This record gives sequence, C-alpha cells and structure tokens, in this order.
Amino acid sequence: MLKNILIKKNSISSLGGAVLGLVHCIFWGSQFPMTVERNLWRISALGVAVSAILVCLWYVIGYITHIMTSMKAFMEECTVNKLITMIPVTITIGIYIVACYYLILEAFLALRSLPPSALETVQWSNFLPHV
Repeated sequence: MLKNILIKKNSISSLGGAVLGLVHCIFWGSQFPMTVERNLWRISALGVAVSAILVCLWYVIGYITHIMTSMKAFMEECTVNKLITMIPVTITIGIYIVACYYLILEAFLALRSLPPSALETVQWSNFLPHV
C-alpha cells in the first residue's frame, strides 16, 4: 500500500518537472545575448522536460510491473531490475538537476543585457489614475 502511494506521488512530481521544462520550451524563440546561451537554454529546457518524462515513465512501468507480478517473484527479480534501471535513472536525474541549475543561472545572466526599455521609469499615473 505504501509503495503504491510513493509511486503515485513520485510520478506526479515527475510530471511537475516535465511541466517546468515545457514552460521553458515556450520561450524557445526568445532573444539571448549569445548564440551559445540560446542553444544551452534550448538544450536545458528539453533536458528538463524529457528527463522528467523518462523518470515518470520509469515509475509507471515499475508500478505496472509491481501489479502484474506476485510479490515473491518481484522481490527475486528486484536486485537485477534495480541494477539495470537505476543506472539510467540516476543519469537521467543528474541531467535534470544540471539542466535546472543552468536555467536558473541563465535567468540571472540575462539580466546583464536588458533592453533599454526595461530601465525606463514607469509613469504609474498613466496606469493608476488615483495615484
């Protein structure tokens, strides 16, 4: 019972990570100071989305395997399955973490080359007449 709850929570969390990556993919055509930064942004956005989807699929496949096999057979295969699946999943989670860190870093790096309109003083009286 506890394992089913953990699998569902982990798969929902993974889908949240996929949504995060897909939201960053919305800004695919944004302006960047350098072409390298734009390409790294795109790679990181895809890396976050794809790795989160892969981890979610891993949890779903594990849940289906857990349901389909008896507990004894699952425990006998568990060590081999863990060894085979944990290496790619660990690499995938590593890619996710590195890509997320780059997206955060790039958000701060983008502040160094703001357009001139970002530095203009806002005339609030044009937007809020009572001020």
